[in-house]
Amino acid sequence: MKPLKFAETFSSWLLRLSFATYLVVVNINNLQTFTLANIGFYSALALIVLAVMLVVGGFMSNQSFTVISSLGIVLIFIIKIFAVWPQVFSVKLMLQIVFIAIALSFASRGK
Repeated sequence: MKPLKFAETFSSWLLRLSFATYLVVVNINNLQTFTLANIGFYSALALIVLAVMLVVGGFMSNQSFTVISSLGIVLIFIIKIFAVWPQVFSVKLMLQIVFIAIALSFASRGK
């Protein structure tokens, strides 16, 4: 059976929008606390900005926004993984690995 090429653009946008929405919804609570001494505030702020950049990058003809935002998301999630590395593998850790894979997919494809 041949792949459904007509669904590629739709699925890419669906993945982009759901990924960005998830990042914003999960991290918006850390912004509401607004404690500048907490590193969680800065990582939440960076993830929200990068999620918006990921969506905006889909509308631009230049692929730089998508690639830069995706690599930034990968970097933040790798830092989060190594921050809790001595703990056992958990669902949260596995979810972060899935997010790294999604962000790397956008970084490698561009659009």
